[in-house]
Amino acid sequence: MPGGVLVRAMTVPAEGIPMRAHKPHPTMSARSARRRVLAAALTVSAATGLHGTPAGAATRVFVVGDSLTVGARDFGGLRSKFANAGYEATVEARTGRGVEWGLSVLRNQGRSLPSTVVVALGTNDVASGRSTPSFGELVDRVMAAVGPNRIVVWVNLDLDDTSWGAAQEARFNRVLRERAGQHDNLAVADWDSYLDGNRSWLAGDRIHLNGRGYRQRAWFYLWQVQAST
Repeated sequence: MPGGVLVRAMTVPAEGIPMRAHKPHPTMSARSARRRVLAAALTVSAATGLHGTPAGAATRVFVVGDSLTVGARDFGGLRSKFANAGYEATVEARTGRGVEWGLSVLRNQGRSLPSTVVVALGTNDVASGRSTPSFGELVDRVMAAVGPNRIVVWVNLDLDDTSWGAAQEARFNRVLRERAGQHDNLAVADWDSYLDGNRSWLAGDRIHLNGRGYRQRAWFYLWQVQAST
């Protein structure tokens, strides 16, 4: 199970080259093993083929997100990237939505949720003025709704280039790191660090992405799922 935070991306892959998710060494401690598995998702594979493809039938993944996920789905080829790697991704994403909406979506799915859930929400909660304690409570409610037997990969926030959101983004991301230490089945995918050094992927509003940015975000979702399963 996960329960950690991805380390800063040291290398950005060439577009379209997937990363390899290595399994941890059996002699490592549980926590360091989890961290190694997650960090391995940010290691560039020397090969050009897809790695980590599950054997047999496609593995189901549920993705819930806001406009950044809409872009990854509609312009980044999210579903096809997952399908080519042996996953069947169900994507529920809408512009302007926050964590409370995502919680409702997850509750409505109920027992039909697959074993891996990607949550990419929180940016609109910053924009709406949600407090840090309230965000933390929502994260706990999401984890309760999903249950302890499913893996949650939560994509953190990047608002570094905004005057109104940078400070609160840092607080929200800290909440996610803290919750990852409390929930063994929660992994925080560090999009904030991954985007450092790749600010050219950002659109004019410095929140959304351009075409290449959405393609990279779609790959990013896939790599994190491969690392956590």
